[in-house]
Amino acid sequence: MNQEQRLELARQNLQAANDQRIAHIRQQLPQGESATHCTDCGVPIPEGRRNALPGVQRCIDCQERNE
Repeated sequence: MNQEQRLELARQNLQAANDQRIAHIRQQLPQGESATHCTDCGVPIPEGRRNALPGVQRCIDCQERNE
């Protein structure tokens, strides 16, 4: 295997690893219907946030505290 082939194999391996990480992260994103009010503090969740993150259950402040 020459150097160019090794570099291509390494690139393919990195791409596959990145694809797996992205798939794993997507599985952890909220899904389903969004809450209209934060489940932690009761503050209304803005429509823009609900549209951007389907299944969101917390306001931004509470989400940041939970991360």
